[in-house]
Amino acid sequence: MPSPSLLTNITERGLAGKALLRTNKSAAKRFRVRGNARIKRNKAGRSHNTGHKGRKRINNLAASAPINGKKIEDRMRRLIRA
Repeated sequence: MPSPSLLTNITERGLAGKALLRTNKSAAKRFRVRGNARIKRNKAGRSHNTGHKGRKRINNLAASAPINGKKIEDRMRRLIRA
C-alpha cells in the first residue's frame, strides 16, 4: 500500500486512478539523454583484461556511443522515462 503522502500527492495533481510508472533504475544508471535528445551509452570492455589491448583501443572504449536503432531507442526511453 502506498504511503498516505503519496496518495495525497496523486490526488492533488489530478492523477487519481492512473497507474504510476516507475523508472527502471538499472537502465537509468546506464543510459543518459544527450542535449540533442539522443540516448547515449557507455562501451563495454574497459573494466578489466586490458593488458593485451592497445592504448588506442582502450581510449576508444572510453568514449560514449549513441544508441542506434529507433525501436531500441524508444524502448530505452520508455525504461528511463525520458
